[in-house]
Amino acid sequence: MNTTLNQVEWCLKEYPLTRSSDMELIYTFLRKYYGATDTTTLHDILKRINNKGIPSFESITRARRKVQEAGKYPAKKQITEERKRLEGQFIKQMTL
Repeated sequence: MNTTLNQVEWCLKEYPLTRSSDMELIYTFLRKYYGATDTTTLHDILKRINNKGIPSFESITRARRKVQEAGKYPAKKQITEERKRLEGQFIKQMTL
């Protein structure tokens, strides 16, 4: 089954740059599975998301987090450390 999770996992496996960059992941995902090209406008993409034709950017990045939390296709060490630091700051702010 070609779920968003499976599609994102394929991108992470085949394109290592997508492991450390959500923008690169979204770009690769849209090109591979939804035919986006360099001339596709943001307006067209957002319209298709709104009409449920394309998963939202948040769904794509959420799938990346799930795959990486399972220990597959980790980001570069520097990126992982920064994400953990930011997560810690967020948790600290939420508990104040």
